[in-house]
Amino acid sequence: MEENQLISAIEHHYRIEITHLQKLFLGADLQAAVFKVQTCERDYFLKVKKGKFLDQGGIYTNYLHELGVAHIIAPVKTYEGRLDVKLKEMTLFLYPFIKAENGFSRRLSKLSWIELGKVVKKIHATLLPQILVEKIKKENFSQKAWLDVEDLCNKHETFEANTTYARKFKNFIQEHYCLIQHLLDQTKDLHKKIQNKECNFVFCHADLHAGNILIDEKEQFYIVDWDDPILAPKERDLMFIGAGVGNVWNQPEEVAFFYEGYGKKDIDLDLLMYYRCQRILEDIAEYAKIFFGEIPAEDLASCYKHFLDIFAPCGCLEIAFSGHL
Repeated sequence: MEENQLISAIEHHYRIEITHLQKLFLGADLQAAVFKVQTCERDYFLKVKKGKFLDQGGIYTNYLHELGVAHIIAPVKTYEGRLDVKLKEMTLFLYPFIKAENGFSRRLSKLSWIELGKVVKKIHATLLPQILVEKIKKENFSQKAWLDVEDLCNKHETFEANTTYARKFKNFIQEHYCLIQHLLDQTKDLHKKIQNKECNFVFCHADLHAGNILIDEKEQFYIVDWDDPILAPKERDLMFIGAGVGNVWNQPEEVAFFYEGYGKKDIDLDLLMYYRCQRILEDIAEYAKIFFGEIPAEDLASCYKHFLDIFAPCGCLEIAFSGHL
């Protein structure tokens, strides 16, 4: 869709007059584009998803906002009272624009870490009405990621690497084959351990890493990107705290501050480690699709750097192997 058509759709459904539309290069969702929408009265944040996308994020952030859960940005409703706009090829979501940096660029203060713990605890304690329970995904401990990475490891020598970054990726997999096999073995062992556990499923954000925390100039933070919430054990969210995703959130004092707010009662380390290992496998499989051209990406150099970050000192893999909170 051309820019003028996009502007026309927004103006029609939200009854606002746009003065400027600016594309923003944020986030890792390759199926979405984001924009800053400027009007004479205020600015907005626009997310455009490909296809007829079910706005899980809008539904659940609106519900949390109505319950009074702090640090949640509720979507702007259309003139017709909807939480999104479904067009022929895409779905639009509009939010108030927050001038802030994400947690990869700006560190949370001690007080913010404690508050984040309290907010996540409140989210996990949220009881959803049946209509929302029926819509939300449920954890099924899928084996898809490790099967994809197993396939990658088994076939890496025969892959056609026709681009610079495909060759770099292929060579890295070959050089670190034993390390990745160890990750696969640990994930499978942990998967077996958790099969017989009685897990209490709670409402989870599902992608609670530093990139999805916005921090403004007044140290106020917001939890964003609720595209894929899930009913799962609380460790599904807690695994990000201290996990080192993006080489941040890997300091012991940050973990301590968070749990000062959340509490440390009944945290299952097997589940926590399983989720960390599983997430790394999901990322490796996703990067393989990017470097071999199955998923388009505008900045392959940046993608490759993020891929290498997984294996860096104090990075995700080292922390996942440590078995610590």
